[in-house]
Amino acid sequence: MKGGVSSEAQPPTKKQKKVKTQNESEADAAGKGSSEKEGSTELELENKATLTTIVSTLDIISRKFDQIDSRLEAYELDRNRPLMDQKTIDDRISVNNPALVAATPGKEFGPKKNLAKELEKESGVKRTLDEEFGSVDKATDMLPLDF
Repeated sequence: MKGGVSSEAQPPTKKQKKVKTQNESEADAAGKGSSEKEGSTELELENKATLTTIVSTLDIISRKFDQIDSRLEAYELDRNRPLMDQKTIDDRISVNNPALVAATPGKEFGPKKNLAKELEKESGVKRTLDEEFGSVDKATDMLPLDF
């Protein structure tokens, strides 16, 4: 179709392009200016909020590092301290010294006393485990072992 109207839309040619008038250009500039100002203030507020969030997060992280650092310093102090200082060693030697233990009343060296004999002296009642419950040897001799 020569010269007729085609069904397909074609871009306008240079001659067909609309030339903006001065009023339209000023209106467009005024509209863009106000939206740019609003956009820039919104952008500034968003930037300030983001920076505030970043600063508070860094502050929290810094405090956590300080806590961990103080724990490590305390651990290093404990770790560098000798397990037993000389005073503690001297105290242990003096407490376990046989001469001091022998001088302590109620402490005796040698085999421990039988509980039944101690009860006999204190209460005057003679009791032994054999009398109360029977001999272990006798009880095991009576029972046949079956595996």
